[in-house]
Amino acid sequence: MIGAGVKQYFVRLMHTLRIFTFPAVIYSGLQWGAQDAWLSFYLTVEEDNYYGAPWFYGNAAVAIMNVPTLIGAIIGCIYGGWYSDVFVRWIARRRGGISEAEDRLWLLLPSAIINPAGLMLFGIGSAKGWSWPAPYVGLGMIGFGWGCAGDLSMAYLQDAYPGMVLEGMVGVAVINNTLACVFTFVCSDWIDADGLASTFIAIGVLSFFFQMLTVPMMIWGKTCRHWTLGRYRQFLYLRDGL
Repeated sequence: MIGAGVKQYFVRLMHTLRIFTFPAVIYSGLQWGAQDAWLSFYLTVEEDNYYGAPWFYGNAAVAIMNVPTLIGAIIGCIYGGWYSDVFVRWIARRRGGISEAEDRLWLLLPSAIINPAGLMLFGIGSAKGWSWPAPYVGLGMIGFGWGCAGDLSMAYLQDAYPGMVLEGMVGVAVINNTLACVFTFVCSDWIDADGLASTFIAIGVLSFFFQMLTVPMMIWGKTCRHWTLGRYRQFLYLRDGL
């Protein structure tokens, strides 16, 4: 420490900002941030719509609506956590023991269909006054995407740059919270302006777009890792020397 450490703090802060030059950090932040953004939308609808006609739910019934989301999230966490490790090991055995960071991204493709479909099902069902089971199935599908998209993208980041996991998580958190904050502020106004069904169709399309960014990462992710190898080594060297 030199004095109160203020100078060292800002030096380390400026060094940490280098993580935003790594494509995998941007990708992971967008995946996680998008899922947190959609959370604002369906929770807002539950709060604003389901107490009134045609459902007339009470507090307990509205709270119970989060159960299918929780079930979907648990399945998504198992899928994006334990099963993804099994899947990566299986691919490595087929490749003669060689594992690539991009192998894990294959598992995001089903989520790119399930999560947007769940958003649209819940939004359209809520707009048309559907009751059980359609909106609840939609919530379960949303929960699945929320549970696995962030886990898989963060696992990819950790596989790609294992030496800067902590700094990578900082970058992902900044992108995640920024994206979620923007959508949280526009959520109610967007629904009021475009209507419930149209809004959820739009965010379903956005969810599909964000998750399909997985395809470019599958194609060019390894190239990006080669391209950033020197920068990655320099990042670790400077970090450990600060």
